[in-house]
Amino acid sequence: MKVRRDVKEQPVEAKLTLGHGVAAACTGNTNATSFASKLTALATATAGLNTARANLVAAQAVAEAATQAQAVAAAAFNDAFEGVAVAIENLPNVTEEMALGLGVKIYHPGAAAALGTLPAPAHLVVTLGDFEGSVDVAVDRVRGAGSYLVQKSQTPETP
Repeated sequence: MKVRRDVKEQPVEAKLTLGHGVAAACTGNTNATSFASKLTALATATAGLNTARANLVAAQAVAEAATQAQAVAAAAFNDAFEGVAVAIENLPNVTEEMALGLGVKIYHPGAAAALGTLPAPAHLVVTLGDFEGSVDVAVDRVRGAGSYLVQKSQTPETP
């Protein structure tokens, strides 16, 4: 006979249920007296896991509240900046140089932004595709890239 030990992959709630259940079943059970120190260790570990879980739940609530507060503050910033931007655009005889001197960036609607040369994607992974003779290619995304050009070579030395 073997006791199941597959608890490593169990969620925390299942571990807590198991820990409390074993403790309850062994309390006052004469068959458990020979491993009482192991039960004490399990009870201590269960209590520690319970505390850690409660701390995590509390921290998640705090993080959620902080995320919501940040979203509200970001929306207020966006509205305030929009007001400043409109005010600058409506200044009499405003020039590009004047606007830049006020600390804002300017853009010209309809003009494409110049990105310069983008770096090659990193972490190239090529795996066999679903169809004969095909491959799947995965890379880290490059900010500013709209598409990627993938080329193949018959030899590993040439790109």
